[in-house]
Amino acid sequence: MSRGKLYASYSSLAPKKEPEPSYKCIEIQSLEHRKQVISENAIVCFDLYATWCEPCKILAPQYTKLAQQYSSPGRCLMVKENVDLELTRDYQITGIPAFIFYRKGQLLRNQDGSPVHVIGGDLKAVQEIMDKLLGQGV
Repeated sequence: MSRGKLYASYSSLAPKKEPEPSYKCIEIQSLEHRKQVISENAIVCFDLYATWCEPCKILAPQYTKLAQQYSSPGRCLMVKENVDLELTRDYQITGIPAFIFYRKGQLLRNQDGSPVHVIGGDLKAVQEIMDKLLGQGV
């Protein structure tokens, strides 16, 4: 009589963990760091968030997945900036999470001069803007 496994092990019953992402979003630490990131990359998307913001926490893994898809240092970078650091006063945002975009060192603006930004959790809009910017041959 063979003695094979009769029961599953506890580890085989545990939920499978997703693999760690190969790209971790860069966190902006200072104004100098922000300037460096903007100057070294043709396109930069900033995720403006706060540690106390529940929608920001929910979107963080999805934004990281987008960052894995789009980020290519020198060409395009998706980064995070904590509004609690008070570096973001010049962005004119009205809520978080918010996403802003830079192209070739300049804050991306609409025809009326207002900054192009996405307020709230509309990552599809973020993706559409990134596709459009990357399609413009950066």
